[in-house]
Amino acid sequence: MLTVFLAACLTAATAVADEGLLFHAPFDGSLDAYSLGGAGNPAQVTGAAQPTFAPGKFGQALLGGPEQALVHYQTAGNVMPPSGTISLWVKPLNWTLDDGSFHVFFESGTGAGATGWLILYQFYQGGQLLLRYADELQRVGMASAQGLGWQAGDWHHLAGTWSPEAERLYVDGELAATAPTPLVAQTLGETFALGDSGWHVPHAGAQTLIDDVRIYAHPLTPERIRELAGHGSLTVARGPTEGAWQAEFRMSAREDVKRVRFEVLADAGGAALRTAEAEMSEGVARAEFPVADLAPGEYRVTAQALDAQAAVVADGTAQVKRLEQERVVLANAQLRLVFDGGTGAVTAIEAPALGFTARAATAPPALFSLDTVRFLEHARFYQPTDVKVLAAGESHLKSIVVERTAQGQRLTAEYAFAPEITATLVADLADEDSVAQLRLRVANGLPVKPSEALRVPRIAFPRLGGLRVGEKADDDTLATGYIHGETLANPAAKLPAERTVQYPGTACLPWQDLYDPAGGLYLGPQTDGTCQLEITAGARDGAMDLGNRWWALLEPGEVWQSPVVELGVHAGAWHWGADRFRDWALQATPPRTPPAWLSECDGWLGLGSPVYQFRDLPKVLEAAKYYGFSYLQLWSQMILGDQYYCYFYPNPDLGTEDELRQGIAQLHAQGGQIGFYSNVICFDGAIDRNPQLQAKIAQYGLKDLPMLPRFRDEAAKSVYVGPSGAYGRSAAGYLDGYWAMDPCAPWWRDYLANWIRRWHEDYGADIWYLDSFPVHGYGLGPASYALHLDHPQSLGGGQIGLLQRIRESFDGPMLYEGVACAAFMPYTNWCLGTQLSFGSGAWSRPEILDYSFSDVYPVFAGSCNVWTGIGQIWPDLEKPRHEDAMNLVFLNGERFDTLGLYPLDTQSPFGEHVRKLVALRRKIRDIVYQGRFRDTLGLSGTPEGVSARLFTGEGLGAAVTIVDRRKERAPWELRVEGLAAASARLLLLDGSEEQLDIRHDGQALLLEISPPTEVCAIRFGEG
Repeated sequence: MLTVFLAACLTAATAVADEGLLFHAPFDGSLDAYSLGGAGNPAQVTGAAQPTFAPGKFGQALLGGPEQALVHYQTAGNVMPPSGTISLWVKPLNWTLDDGSFHVFFESGTGAGATGWLILYQFYQGGQLLLRYADELQRVGMASAQGLGWQAGDWHHLAGTWSPEAERLYVDGELAATAPTPLVAQTLGETFALGDSGWHVPHAGAQTLIDDVRIYAHPLTPERIRELAGHGSLTVARGPTEGAWQAEFRMSAREDVKRVRFEVLADAGGAALRTAEAEMSEGVARAEFPVADLAPGEYRVTAQALDAQAAVVADGTAQVKRLEQERVVLANAQLRLVFDGGTGAVTAIEAPALGFTARAATAPPALFSLDTVRFLEHARFYQPTDVKVLAAGESHLKSIVVERTAQGQRLTAEYAFAPEITATLVADLADEDSVAQLRLRVANGLPVKPSEALRVPRIAFPRLGGLRVGEKADDDTLATGYIHGETLANPAAKLPAERTVQYPGTACLPWQDLYDPAGGLYLGPQTDGTCQLEITAGARDGAMDLGNRWWALLEPGEVWQSPVVELGVHAGAWHWGADRFRDWALQATPPRTPPAWLSECDGWLGLGSPVYQFRDLPKVLEAAKYYGFSYLQLWSQMILGDQYYCYFYPNPDLGTEDELRQGIAQLHAQGGQIGFYSNVICFDGAIDRNPQLQAKIAQYGLKDLPMLPRFRDEAAKSVYVGPSGAYGRSAAGYLDGYWAMDPCAPWWRDYLANWIRRWHEDYGADIWYLDSFPVHGYGLGPASYALHLDHPQSLGGGQIGLLQRIRESFDGPMLYEGVACAAFMPYTNWCLGTQLSFGSGAWSRPEILDYSFSDVYPVFAGSCNVWTGIGQIWPDLEKPRHEDAMNLVFLNGERFDTLGLYPLDTQSPFGEHVRKLVALRRKIRDIVYQGRFRDTLGLSGTPEGVSARLFTGEGLGAAVTIVDRRKERAPWELRVEGLAAASARLLLLDGSEEQLDIRHDGQALLLEISPPTEVCAIRFGEG
């Protein structure tokens, strides 16, 4: 089963406020710090004095000095020895850099022992500031800055970055020194100290303020360090209004900055052509300039941050070009798209027929950008700070034109980036369509000098910014495929600046839909999952940013062609977009035809621990049949099965191989089906030397075990490795943690496929269950750089390749658990719903997946992992029950997965509830399974606390499922539009039925519902 690890990963992915931040000590009257690893409390406080705080750079600061406190924090979880950044503010109150003393602001380790030694300090001679790092052999890398001229009473910002590639020291936001030879350690001291230690040459009586200490997991970019040091960044873009530029100045919030003065100047200099002033609010100031009368050419925009006395405390400069063609338009009666003539940014989205716009009055980002890494400097692996982003802009633009085609209009834009990267953007809009189709082709050329070549691991396309449907954002809703679907009301007020969801991975579908009562905007990539996709959504300035990022993994000389990405407008809610992607997916990734028994299967009885014997499988089937199931889904069937072990030989604690074969054969004779389990990711690095495994083999005298792998000789080459060069691994689990196996690895594919084949052909298993698939956890990322690969490969392509390999050996039904993925339909038969475990709480809408594919791609849900998420999906439940989770499964037409119903207990209230739900489902299952789940389309009138869903099937009639969560049930009237029916029967949970009277109001059917039970259904006869 999926572990809580995935839930933690999903939560972290949605709440990243400061990328890479491990530790933050603001010292606002307390020594307690934020710590990503949970180690924010001081480990020790040394020195003669108690900790003292004084007015700081921000709020309060820690007072340091030889006679003051020195605060020690745990290194583990707060500092990454191989790479990182330390950022802090320092104010010498009564000393200068030439005082002939040591001042040590940050220190981890010592000059003796087997660990490394990392220090940020002032040397006692020459007024030098140093970032010094010694490795375990005491070899030193050191960046030293001199001649800084500090005065007592002034605040200064210090930052040091380290990695095997470089060690750099920044002072007040500017690079001050680089180590000639960078050296890092793999271990540091158990703690690190913050304050002002004078070591053996202290400055008696010296006092120093230390404030806003931040530690990051990787080297920050120079731009980010400038921001931390209080400097500003200025960006200028052509805004949504033609003939206007929008300027935005950002800097870390400072109370003394009151306003910002902007100027537009000719690039050659001279007097200001335009001026503006704006108030500074929360670190941002914005201004807009009319530029329609400026001649095409190069211009310079400046910004100056002013304090209350109009003194300049920070500034910024940006170059901008006035274009001959500022705007390019694709338009018909349904859709009007306006593109920026340089960046390709979508500056306006309008739906004339619907009467709404979908863009706010903010400058949007370039339509695409390229992440690049220098070929010369990175033979394979790289850190996030090694990436340089190249965004489409007028300096790269070669041509942009709109032409007529046989179907409508086509925009084509050509870009060229140094050294030899070209990109071609194409946007097509048919004359009668409300959808534009966007495509991007990127060719990474081969420079004559290989030292100039670039790699392009990731491409952002398209990027849409400043989205808002209509005049206000608070009535907007964002629908996505996150987990099994979500609908998030007012996302501009709830999402962080960016949330990333993976497909395949943490999204069942790749599209996003932003809508309000007037209609919606659909962004839908037509992707088959082979190129790993990151689906991005974020809130910015009261509006939404949506986009896609693709792991193209372009080496020099390679070409990447994006899938078609649709950008469309529609009336109504998200169902329109779901229908559109469904139509494409059923053609491009057609589902695998399920066996007849699965088409009618209502669910399974499962056992998640070794509480059964192989010889008792027929007895377990008898219990399943009591509830209405003929399908057993059993785990722990492998040796050491209580640990979900990665070696899949039958568990001798449960019986012999012969008992397994005989038990399955008897189960088949009684009309049953049985499936077993394996994890796609987790592997034990100690498998061939694990004493527990060896003891179990010896206990039962097992001989000639098949395929017992040797980790170092075989499996280690197939462990996932990410772009940074680190193995994928989770410290929890097994003897040496969970090592994450690479789905791209042929060895791992063969290992899994051969075991699945053996369980099918030799033992008789009908079904195989792939756990943790797809999942981003256990150290996996979106692209594999594993050592067995000649060329990095996206995780999505690797996972599909794994499925294809399994299908070479096993043609039976295959279930997988992680998050459903439409791209897996050609290879799997169904998926396990995890919305109750890992959904997005009250935003969770598993109906999105069910509406899209549950008629062709069954979803099982209910008990696996945990069911308590029902309390978040239905927050009106005072005391959520397992029964309520199963009610949701019934409501949405999913199949029931039930754990723990063996041994049979006919007195179990939960068991009896399941039995009644299954019996009720059977009365409508032909419509539910063969027809189409229509969600709430056409249904209205449900009171608060009542949920109803509609199913329709051609030639079958229609059905409505109802769950009534009210404490006191009162009659209510159901309204059903678009349905012709001659009769309606109310089907109750106790097995009884009653005929309902149907009334008509000219547009809809009206029925009075007064159910005595919490769950019921209505079956309509065709009219």
